[in-house]
Amino acid sequence: MLRRRVSRLAGLIGAICVASVSSAHHSSTTFYDYDNFIEFEGEVTRVLWRNPHVQFSIMRTLEDGTREEWLADSASVNSLQRGGFDRQLVSEGDAVRVYGPVSRQGLKAIRAINLMLPSGQEYLMMAGQGVGFRWSEDAQRVRGGQLPVPEAADGAAEPEGIFRVWSPGTDIRTLERAAMRPLALTEAALARRDAWDPLVDDPGLACTQQGMPGIMMNPFPIQFIEGDGVILLRTEEWDVERTIHMDPSAEPPAESSHLGFSAGRWEGNTLIVETSLIGWPYYDDRGTPQSPDVHVVEHFTLSDDATRLDYVQTATDPANFPEPLVDEFFWIWVPGEEVKPYECALWEPADSSGNN
Repeated sequence: MLRRRVSRLAGLIGAICVASVSSAHHSSTTFYDYDNFIEFEGEVTRVLWRNPHVQFSIMRTLEDGTREEWLADSASVNSLQRGGFDRQLVSEGDAVRVYGPVSRQGLKAIRAINLMLPSGQEYLMMAGQGVGFRWSEDAQRVRGGQLPVPEAADGAAEPEGIFRVWSPGTDIRTLERAAMRPLALTEAALARRDAWDPLVDDPGLACTQQGMPGIMMNPFPIQFIEGDGVILLRTEEWDVERTIHMDPSAEPPAESSHLGFSAGRWEGNTLIVETSLIGWPYYDDRGTPQSPDVHVVEHFTLSDDATRLDYVQTATDPANFPEPLVDEFFWIWVPGEEVKPYECALWEPADSSGNN
């Protein structure tokens, strides 16, 4: 019974993303109270090593002997692996110490920012959240800071222009602040957003692929691939692949879709993309509504030395936005980086074999 309760709890918060930059990353401040941090020790009873978040079920023993099972929510598999934290570092039965903000909804859940393993090694699991090392000087920063930079393969061809993999350059805290900033909305839009329940209405809870424009604002790599009359834009988060039509004669489809119809053109070193026919109900991951008439214009500007890609996104939707909403972001080129599979998976009850 306890296991089933923990499974339901994990399902409720399993789609929280590291940052909402409007999206693509759900704002952890929606689910966790960053004014209420706690610390406790316990025994790991289960590990879910899957996207969108690695999660640990931890049995905590209180001073009166009462035992409580908590869910510790961390970063994505991809982010942890890039920072040097692998699955074999933590196992069921390990005694760990965890520190982070607790659930705003009164659930026995914590955002695991600091984690200490039985070896005494401390890991800063969510660097960029305004929290430093807590228990030791010999700690490892898993996210943020200066992560290992992949090296280009010997003899690898230099990428041309925009057509390569780009890594996020905007830090997590900046993305969080952008996600939580006040938006100019109509009264009707405000009412709809206020009625949105992140524990029920968030499409990410069902691993539903996010739509435009929120999918573009996320802390994961993206990739541009040149095709015949089109540019393919891949985002690591949610395994999305957008098609940007570069042929002016390309006909839009008869029906809308969650990514919409994108038409692009070049102006110097800037790729301008206009997207319409977006059949996705949310501007971001906070439940901000958008209508089928929303129109999104994106500017991708390559720096002179081709190592940075600046991004400006402008969304126009008079039914919900009295004025256009603008987001800015940038990526950097990290030689050797790749877009990894995301493969979102929900927390499932443990089977009889103990597999996770």
